[in-house]
Amino acid sequence: MAIVGGHRDLGYLLSFYFWCKATALFGTISFLRAVAVYILAKSSLRHIDVWHYAAIPMFVVTVILSLPTIRNYDMAKKSAQLDPGRFYVYELGGYLPVEWREYVTQARELKELSVLEEYWGLWSAIARKHGRPPVDSVIHALGNIRAVFHNAISRLPDLVITTRYLTATDWQQWSLSTNYWFYKPLMENYAPLFTSPTTIVWQRAKSKNMPPVSCLVNKHGGVTLSVLPGYYEMSLQLKYLGERRSLLMVRNNINFAADANGYLSLNPRSNTAEFPVIATRAGENEYDLKVIGSDNNKNNGFSVLRCTARKIVVEDPEILPLTNYRADNMAYNLSDVSWLNGVARNFPGFFVLYSRFNKDEFLAGKAIRFANGEVRHINRMELSGTRCSSF
Repeated sequence: MAIVGGHRDLGYLLSFYFWCKATALFGTISFLRAVAVYILAKSSLRHIDVWHYAAIPMFVVTVILSLPTIRNYDMAKKSAQLDPGRFYVYELGGYLPVEWREYVTQARELKELSVLEEYWGLWSAIARKHGRPPVDSVIHALGNIRAVFHNAISRLPDLVITTRYLTATDWQQWSLSTNYWFYKPLMENYAPLFTSPTTIVWQRAKSKNMPPVSCLVNKHGGVTLSVLPGYYEMSLQLKYLGERRSLLMVRNNINFAADANGYLSLNPRSNTAEFPVIATRAGENEYDLKVIGSDNNKNNGFSVLRCTARKIVVEDPEILPLTNYRADNMAYNLSDVSWLNGVARNFPGFFVLYSRFNKDEFLAGKAIRFANGEVRHINRMELSGTRCSSF
């Protein structure tokens, strides 16, 4: 259920709200019918068919209640027809922003290829493909269904479609961390083909070699990588002695969604774990483990028996952003009436993508050197969505 994931306020439950209202409405009608039947059964009108007389007023009330929705739909449809920023997609029976035109064209031209989407979406809808997994997304692949989804990606379909980093900076990195079982075969066997406004389309390519790196269990009960900055795959053999309802967390420096603070929850019932990590500096990088929700939260709550690691060689910033382990020295490549390649046209300012490193690098009072050698001092920095804007 979506509510378990904490999405009560993000529109995830609108369908459930509608279901509750519809159930309450028809339940009330059924109750009133039962009451009417009971009353009529004790009167001289017991032979009257209640539904026969109730159907017409119920239909009239339903039509009246539907009129505002019908009117709003008609207005929205006419507005979309006249909007030069939208185009009609006959497979969907509706309109999309023109930024999606190339994506829709590609989906039509490549519809014969097998495809697996991280979130079932426009491509599969246009191509009329429903896929093997019985759920609509990787994050809903729980329990035995996860094996079905894992089998689908392991078959190496022609195309795989995933979320771009900029679409949801925190949650894309959370999914990468939590669902590495899905991303691992993707990064080993695919290469980015093109992007849409919110997704990356991956095409099956030559398998990549992910070279092993040094990974050691340290004296603190965690593990240490001696590497250069970048992304790595870590595999642990461990023993967990915590209580049944406790959580075993490991730092991976990637998952900062909500209050994760760089930690990832591991399966407490498994003696192995495989997940991505970031090394933020050259040399030794330590990754500690901790127990949440148990009094037994010292080192004797778990034991790391063995550690191995490999370098992840995918370098696409749309899935593995470089700003996760270093500050970005390039303004974001956006040009419009207000910005030219991320630099303000009408006032001294620029913006870069939001990240922990960029947030600390471009604070008020810091000096920055531009490509022409000019040095300026930052007066203020503002955070807005995926941007760090400095003035």
